[in-house]
Amino acid sequence: MRGFFVYCNKTSKTMKNFLFLILILISSTICCQNIAPIAFLGNDFKYYKGATLLIDPANKGMFRMYSKLKYLSVFKISKVLEPRADYNYTDAQKIKNSEYLVLDIYENPKEMVNNYGFDNDPIFVLQDIHSKETYYFPYSKVLNFEFPFMVKNLTLPDDYFCNKIHTYYDEFEDNTSYSFGFGYKEDVSVSANKENGETYYYLRLEGSSLSYKIREGLFIIFGDGTKLSLPNQKLSVKVGNIHRGTTWYDLSTLVTLDKKTIDKIIKLGISKYKIGESTKQLTNEQNFLLKEFTSCLYRSTL
Repeated sequence: MRGFFVYCNKTSKTMKNFLFLILILISSTICCQNIAPIAFLGNDFKYYKGATLLIDPANKGMFRMYSKLKYLSVFKISKVLEPRADYNYTDAQKIKNSEYLVLDIYENPKEMVNNYGFDNDPIFVLQDIHSKETYYFPYSKVLNFEFPFMVKNLTLPDDYFCNKIHTYYDEFEDNTSYSFGFGYKEDVSVSANKENGETYYYLRLEGSSLSYKIREGLFIIFGDGTKLSLPNQKLSVKVGNIHRGTTWYDLSTLVTLDKKTIDKIIKLGISKYKIGESTKQLTNEQNFLLKEFTSCLYRSTL
């Protein structure tokens, strides 16, 4: 190591800058190489214990962290860590460079906090890996947008994703249906139905619109930029949220998949899609899950 620094001192300023840049790139690679392709685990929160949480730079959700356990009481929930100026939530920008080790998870929070203010959400006990300070994070098993973290050093069972396939047999119609889910609402999902020795695969896509008259049209862009255009694809339309006097309509459609399209989803995933007038771009995590579950679903129905 001494020889290395002696050599650096003898190099030109340009070479020093170059070596410094290389070291930064190597450090960044080492730092990020253990980031899990999936962050939010829904009801499977027990797997977070022992993992490291980092603020996701792309996250714009609202969440709360606390410096003391007693602050999770319904009477003190306003005492959030590093509060935002506009709302009573933690400001992600103020802790964006922190990393937290999940030391423990309190699955029965009402036994830990009197007048607990977060329904029955489990509490993550977090330790800042630099300062060694302890913090507390109420974890929603349903609201994935309230989970602001990327996850490092996450260990999941080998069959974790394929075990999410749900099978249902209808004895009246003698058919078997297959689907997957984490327990929260997905905008993109795949399913299958086996009947009379034949298996049919479906892709369900959802969106929203301000117009009730949008009744057809679906366009998909895959990971390699190729497109699937279905301008006459029929859409289901129903009343969704009403916000400040404005009515939003929920759009959905079910596309039958052939073998070629299934293979394409497994290998490439979907970059974005347009349903009616609603355009959605999939996150890296959504794409990873779509590819994993489509692969599991197809293999389980062979």
